[in-house]
Amino acid sequence: MGFTPVLNRGWNLLWFEEPISLEHIDVLAEITHAISTPIYVGEDLCLHHRFHDLLGNQATDIIMPDISKYDGLSECRRIVNIAKICYIPFVPHKTAVR
Repeated sequence: MGFTPVLNRGWNLLWFEEPISLEHIDVLAEITHAISTPIYVGEDLCLHHRFHDLLGNQATDIIMPDISKYDGLSECRRIVNIAKICYIPFVPHKTAVR
């Protein structure tokens, strides 16, 4: 990875949010394992099966879904349950009030 040495320079970043498109889960998994900075993803994922793919590939350290994009709290609950099974923390993305 071309930019992993830059991220591992000891800048003490708290997190790195969605470093690449989530269409490339395999590459995201490589980045997640190559750097010490926690990777947060999930703002643009809206269905639990997408999180299942993401977590099944160990492509993130923390999921950060935008709850306002879901079809009700039931879908959000499914996502939280998938994260719990995979021992991945769940942090809701800051949601804008419209």
